[in-house]
Amino acid sequence: MKLPSLTNREIGCFTSGVAIGMIATGVALYFKVIRKYVPLKDLEKEVDQLREQRDSFGRQIDAMNASYKSTKAEWEDMLEGIQNEYDDYSEAVKKLKNESSANEGSENEMIHEERTDVPHEINIGWDRVDGPFNSEEQSQIDECNGVQDLIEGTMLSIMEKRFDETIDPEEPIYLISEEEHNNAPDFIDTDHIDYYEGDDMLAFGRQLIDRPEEFINMICLNHFGKFSESSDPNVVWCRNDDLKTDYEIVRNPESYQEAIFGIKNPYVPSHRINKMKADEMEEQYGSR
Repeated sequence: MKLPSLTNREIGCFTSGVAIGMIATGVALYFKVIRKYVPLKDLEKEVDQLREQRDSFGRQIDAMNASYKSTKAEWEDMLEGIQNEYDDYSEAVKKLKNESSANEGSENEMIHEERTDVPHEINIGWDRVDGPFNSEEQSQIDECNGVQDLIEGTMLSIMEKRFDETIDPEEPIYLISEEEHNNAPDFIDTDHIDYYEGDDMLAFGRQLIDRPEEFINMICLNHFGKFSESSDPNVVWCRNDDLKTDYEIVRNPESYQEAIFGIKNPYVPSHRINKMKADEMEEQYGSR
């Protein structure tokens, strides 16, 4: 059979149809397949990144947990050491009391002489702590069995308790004399404050004091040289009952910057805040 011959136009139309079909197929493939799976590939990368971040956080948490356990163990060891020292001290005190009691037979006369010296009052010339022992205080003294060191330690504890019970809430910080400081019991600490008159600054060494009224009575800045046994015109003493501390305040005519760093400061503050506080308190309450 003889096939019909095609004209050039018909061949062109056929070729165009085939081409168009291939293009349509390619477009369909792009929208149906490529655009569908490429974003999934990017999403997988994001998931991998998030997984890595999760693992990184996990490693950080593990490291922090290990550090916590190590620090906890160190503190537990330290606390155990402190507890052991306390137990040893308690055992030593108990042993000392037992030995003292055991000596009553062979050294009865000597102990009797010691007990005749057992105090029944505190008399150091300070009204706040002086006075006879009450029954509880005397019982504490008697339990010392005449051991002088124990008696002195117990008396100091009794004095400190009496001191705490007589703190004036209206005036816990006040000007004192150097003699009062020198006669203070051992539970009163001593600290040093510098007052730089040049720029009206107060400091503990190099550390400036932001709120000096928490440590000293500001009136003291108006009374340098007062009650000073050495007659030093640049020294005044202040006691803080709450902190159980006597402060020696020493006046320096220089500025803080000049005295500490050796740098001359031409600036002179127009408002001397600390000195103003001292003047206001003196006007309101008066001096001692």
